[in-house]
Amino acid sequence: MKLSKNITALLFLLLFFSACTKTYKPRPKYKANVTDLKADVEIARFDLDFFSMDTADIAGGLEKLKAKHGNFVETFLVDIVNDRRPLPLDQIAKVLLSIPEAIQLEDSIKKAFPDLKFAEKEIKQMMAYKIHFFGEKISPVKKIFTFNTLYKYGTTTHEDVLGLGLDFFLGENHVPYFSVEMLRPQYKRRTLTKEHITASLASAIADNAVSYYSKAGGSKMIDMMLHEGKKFYVKACLMPETADSIIYNFSDYQIKYCEYGETALWEHLGKENLLFSSKKSDFQKYVSEGPFNPKLDLPGNSASWLGAQMVAQAAGRLRKEMKANNPNQSIREIDRKVMEIILKESNSQFFMQKYKPTKP
Repeated sequence: MKLSKNITALLFLLLFFSACTKTYKPRPKYKANVTDLKADVEIARFDLDFFSMDTADIAGGLEKLKAKHGNFVETFLVDIVNDRRPLPLDQIAKVLLSIPEAIQLEDSIKKAFPDLKFAEKEIKQMMAYKIHFFGEKISPVKKIFTFNTLYKYGTTTHEDVLGLGLDFFLGENHVPYFSVEMLRPQYKRRTLTKEHITASLASAIADNAVSYYSKAGGSKMIDMMLHEGKKFYVKACLMPETADSIIYNFSDYQIKYCEYGETALWEHLGKENLLFSSKKSDFQKYVSEGPFNPKLDLPGNSASWLGAQMVAQAAGRLRKEMKANNPNQSIREIDRKVMEIILKESNSQFFMQKYKPTKP
């Protein structure tokens, strides 16, 4: 007999509260040794330079910007601001600089982020992990440009640069967020904080890595949850010391809810015949961001979280086998090979056959 989603949610709650009597310990992530690596990454405050241009001489201002920021000026104006629609740069810049809300937003950014020194160490550490697992094959970033697109993009990737929209990290109670449809939900606003800056860059790199090596193995739920799970797994490898609530864009409560209920979640997806369903409307909420009411349903992205646990287990088994079979190979070589195999693998059975839900 199938369980209704309300009954399933109730069972999760019972498991959660009974497990909460134990002392909670965060689930460990694989942490590579990167003490010998140094990421030479520069953070350029493009937003400050762009919005300080003299609107009476935009052409001259753009030339100065190009001298300092190179090709990113055109990347920002054409690709990011104008959605790759070619127009003279001065026209695009003039429009953006004439929008009062954009000017006000930049003032808020200046107050919130007079500099980014607080994030530099964490960003460089994250990039060192990127080098460890991918070398220069994925996101060979040397420069990160900050910008303000009036709540359009949080991060962007363009060849060897990353773009960081500081308008997406002004705090969950930043008043304008409540009037932006895609940012209004509380589960989204919770992630719009400075603590998520490095994680958002890691997400962009993870998306690049998964896209580089593979596509979803099919249209079934298991394929989608593993595809999204790979992204979270890469992100966790890039930030092994960061709380899972930041990695998965969950609350602390949701992380515990999923960890204590991993077995129940796995069984629920099987009993409801969702794992091999191709009906996206039945499982979309499990593999995308969404609201969470513990009395009624499971967290949005809960299946993506589960997919990441499956990927992590498979990677751990493979790493152990490769170490045993290749005693003379360096850990870095093994880690890169494991990452490549894991991301390329599109057969869901590879991840399912030996997967066992972790008990808290």
